[in-house]
Amino acid sequence: MRYQESIYAKALLRALEEKDESEIKKILKNFMAILLKNNDFSHLNSILGKVEKLYLTEEGVEKIYVESASPLSKNLREEIESALGKKVLINEKVRPGLLAGVRIILNEEILIDATAAQRLAKIFH
Repeated sequence: MRYQESIYAKALLRALEEKDESEIKKILKNFMAILLKNNDFSHLNSILGKVEKLYLTEEGVEKIYVESASPLSKNLREEIESALGKKVLINEKVRPGLLAGVRIILNEEILIDATAAQRLAKIFH
């Protein structure tokens, strides 16, 4: 790998700052060309993940995953953000097998599991 993924991520994030849509398209096209030229294109997904993480950190936003049996209401989204006490980016996944309730995952750890499936598992185990 010619440059570390974190170096690519920082460079891309800085290049995209305060750019309009047409400039962003050009920058992304050039970025892809650089990755191809350096034989680093296979690292694209990881680099983009690092870009997202850097951006969210700079903006003071925490990314969380919320699994629920049905889509979250606007009110529940606001309650989750309020309960965590910070701005959050909610990545939502609907999983009917949870039956009811929500499961909140932060930093790849289950923070809250208030699902009916979890409660039933506790009762029957």
